[in-house]
Formats: sequence, structure tokens, C-alpha cells
Amino acid sequence: MPKYQDHHMLEWPSPVSWFKKWLLYRHVSGLCTPLIAAIAGGFFQKEGLAKLENMIKSFGTIIGLLLILFASSVKPLACPLELPTTTISIKGHTLTVELATTPAARACGMSHRDELPKNHGMLFIYPDLRPISFWMKDTKIFLSIAFLDDSGQIFSIQDMTPMQTDRTYHSSRPASYALEMKLPVVEIR
Repeated sequence: MPKYQDHHMLEWPSPVSWFKKWLLYRHVSGLCTPLIAAIAGGFFQKEGLAKLENMIKSFGTIIGLLLILFASSVKPLACPLELPTTTISIKGHTLTVELATTPAARACGMSHRDELPKNHGMLFIYPDLRPISFWMKDTKIFLSIAFLDDSGQIFSIQDMTPMQTDRTYHSSRPASYALEMKLPVVEIR
């Protein structure tokens, strides 16, 4: 016991208490931060257990809120998307087309659809001329694709096989538009 005046007497914790705190700190510091270990060291005190329980509840609440925020910010791509439609005319044939103008809409395309009405299709619109490639992953419908230049002139049409992931369909030159339609498309060739 250190020699102080009576009104300044200090109570030293027992060696067992220090040893328990040291063991807990040593164990927890390998898993968490030393700060959490130091706070958890109060576990062996009577009021420390209540503090630890409250801290765990608060920590769990914060983690739960962060998970909810994260989950709500990540939106899965649910294909098919609802897209705006318009009517176009190609070589005297009228088609109702969905307009795929965003990267998400272009990524979805015609995937996960069981059917496509006659004289319907999807027009993929790109902001500039570029080489374009398509595949038929998760697409169950036989389709043809027409690649168009920036003036809207068709320069290539290819027939595509459903549910293929090993083959891609490329524009033969840079394109601004691609039009997917149900087979056969003899009328516009």
C-alpha cells in the first residue's frame, strides 16, 4: 500500500482482477480494436456488465441500420424493365418498340421474356457511334438484330439463337442504334 495521508488512501485492485482484465484484453485485442477491449475490461465490474450489454445493443442497432441502408441502396436489375414505347416505320412496316436508352435498360434488353407480340421490338439507343455487341443470355425468344448508323440506316441484320452465352453478335461497323425484333424479319431485309 502506498504511504499517503488517510484521506488520500487509494484502493488497489486485487491481482486476480488485473489478471482477468489482462486476459480479456489480450483475447479481444486480437479480434477487435484495443479500444473495445479496454471498454470490455469493465466486464468484471458489477456496473461494467450492464455497460457492456448496452454497448453491444447499441453496436448491434448501428450495424443493423447500416445493413438496412446498404440493402436499400443496392437495387437489383429486375428484367424485364418497363420502358417507354414508340412507333417506328421501316420500309413501310410499322413496329412498336420499347426504347432502351439507359445502360440498365440496354443491359436487360429482351432477357427473361417468354414472348414478344408480332410487330414489336426493342430499339437500343446509344449516345454516340460505337461498335456494339449483343448476346442472348437469359433470352428465350428467337430474335433478329438490325444495326443502324447515326442516320438510322440499317447496315446489318443478324439472326440470334435463344439462351446462348458462347456467341456474341457484333455490329460490322460503329452503330448508334440496334433494333431487336422477333423472327422472321423478312419484310425489312
